[in-house]
Amino acid sequence: MADLLDEETVRWAFRHNIPDGAELRTAFQAMHPGQLVARVAPRGRERELLVFADHHSWLFTFDDAYCDLAPRQSVAEWANFLAAMHRVAETGDIRPLPGNPYAVALRDIGARLSETATLAQRGEWVEALRSHFSALVWERATRQDGERPQTLDEYLLLRLRNGGMQSSLVLLGYVNGYSVAPEEQSAPAVRALSEMTATLVALDNDIFSHHKEASASCGEASLLDVLAWQQPHATPEAVLEDAVRIRNSIMGLFVRLRDEVAESASPALLSHLIDLGQWVRANLDFSLSTKRYAGPVADRARINEQPPQEAYAAGMPVESRVIGWWWDLPAQSPAASVSVAAAASRVA
Repeated sequence: MADLLDEETVRWAFRHNIPDGAELRTAFQAMHPGQLVARVAPRGRERELLVFADHHSWLFTFDDAYCDLAPRQSVAEWANFLAAMHRVAETGDIRPLPGNPYAVALRDIGARLSETATLAQRGEWVEALRSHFSALVWERATRQDGERPQTLDEYLLLRLRNGGMQSSLVLLGYVNGYSVAPEEQSAPAVRALSEMTATLVALDNDIFSHHKEASASCGEASLLDVLAWQQPHATPEAVLEDAVRIRNSIMGLFVRLRDEVAESASPALLSHLIDLGQWVRANLDFSLSTKRYAGPVADRARINEQPPQEAYAAGMPVESRVIGWWWDLPAQSPAASVSVAAAASRVA
């Protein structure tokens, strides 16, 4: 159903007049946004999957129209605009942004969530959008006068939220038909795994899209930019290898911690752990096939070429005050030898 899903979400976007302009619409349709969602949630329920797909289409088109192309607004104007946009998602009332096609489209997503999701699921989505929009305000502030994150920690702190991943992760249970108990969802190890998922997707997008962002001169800093600033004498090849090393270190920790948590997870949490890993894999596959990230990295598929196995296997710590706590978590089970693939057989 991936092709049908792709057709439906593109049709939905165009019906809401997003994105604006023939060039952006052609690029959006050519990237096949529904293919990503089909990979992320291959077991998704049809009605919920359509809402999920449209939410991601909204994120893609909004990013291109307002973030990458960055309309000339002051930080105060941008903050006010995003606060009004969030109010539309929160209340379903279009009056804060009358006539804005992105506000109308977001209201439609929120209304359909009200019909098909639990109150808790819709509330989590609203709060995730609040966090995302707050990060976008910070990001716009860093762009003023040519400023960008100068350190890896500054970059990671921003990247945890500015990609909108949290608003997708909170809908995984909604689209796949399960609900993780709050006490499990709030456990430090589970929160860390969610953060790792969002970070891995963000870093992989940076690696794949660096050519596109640099060519467009959009002013948005990427992982490769930050590493290059910190290593002014390093070659582009060395910077790329360093970026891949960082993401593979996080990937190694994710796999180990996920398998530990899976040992004692409820069926719902186990499904969620599988879905987190599915997001990372889906994004890699999508990045290798979509025209959105076409460029030298995607052409060479560097992430799939001989990753540093010692870093991947051990999940070697990344020196960071922002994400370092992931490596400080105690072992989740003294006999954590089960893999998610094996544990998945417990899911009814």
